[in-house]
Amino acid sequence: MNIAFIPARGNSKTIKDKNLKKLGKITLLENSIIIAKQSNFFEKIVISSESDKILKIAKKYNVLTHKRKKYLSKDNSNVVDSAIDYLIKSKINTGILFLFQPTSPFVKKKHIKILLDKIAKSKYSSAQTITEVEHNNHSWNQRSISPTQEVSFLKKNRFKFYNKQLKPNYYVFGNLVAVNISKLIIKKNFFIKPSYGHIIEWPYNFDIDNYDQLTIARLLIKNIKNLNNFFNKTK
Repeated sequence: MNIAFIPARGNSKTIKDKNLKKLGKITLLENSIIIAKQSNFFEKIVISSESDKILKIAKKYNVLTHKRKKYLSKDNSNVVDSAIDYLIKSKINTGILFLFQPTSPFVKKKHIKILLDKIAKSKYSSAQTITEVEHNNHSWNQRSISPTQEVSFLKKNRFKFYNKQLKPNYYVFGNLVAVNISKLIIKKNFFIKPSYGHIIEWPYNFDIDNYDQLTIARLLIKNIKNLNNFFNKTK
C-alpha cells in the first residue's frame, strides 16, 4: 500500500494560516492533494491536522483525514509522531509512506515515481529528493558571531578551499521523502538508512517559509503557462 501523508497544522507561526494561503486559484493544501491524486500512485491520501477548517476542506476532495491531538500540534511537535499515530490507529504496518509538505508546492509526478521505484525495487529503506547547497550557503562558508560582534568561520577548511570549484558538493532536503512503513514505525524517522537521494533543481526545490517566498511562488505559478506540463513532464 502506498500512502500520501500530508501534514497541515492550522496554527502555523511564520505565516498565519500558511497551509490555506492561495497559490494561483487553490490553497497550498489543495495543491498537495491534487498532486497526490493526479499521480495515481496512492491507495490512501491522508490529511493530518488539528484544524477542523483544514479537515473540512480536505473532505471536499474525498481523501482521508487524521485529527491530531493537541500534543501532536505544538510548535515543537515532530510530524513523524503524527504519521505513526495515524498508522497505528489505522492498523497499517506495511507499505510505503510519502510525506508531502504543502509548503513544497512544486512536486513533479516524476519525483514520486523515482522514489517509489527505489524503495519498492531495491535495498533502500527510504528515498528523498535532495538539492545542491548554493556556494554562499555552503557549510564551509558559515560564520559565527561573538557577543562582541567578532566573526569567525566555523570550518577551518574555508581557507584551504576558498572558492566554489574547490569545495565538495553538499546537499539539503529537496521536497519529498518516502519511507518503508514497517521501518518507520520502529525507527520513528523518515530518513532511515540506507536512503536514496534523487537530485532536483530549482524551482522544484522551492520551499515557502515566509511571505517573501510565498510572493515568489505566486509569481512562478502566474508565469507558468502550462501547469500540467510543469508538474507532469518527464524530463
